[in-house]
Amino acid sequence: MLAVGGDLKVDRLLLAYNNGIFPWYNDGEPICWWSQIPE
Repeated sequence: MLAVGGDLKVDRLLLAYNNGIFPWYNDGEPICWWSQIPE
């Protein structure tokens, strides 16, 4: 996990996806941002 919070606006999603990052969440929970790219 890389981060918690934020929003799912199109600009943020495109930037995240272009950097190998994706959101994962359930309704009522904060958005967690993940990456499968090794650090």
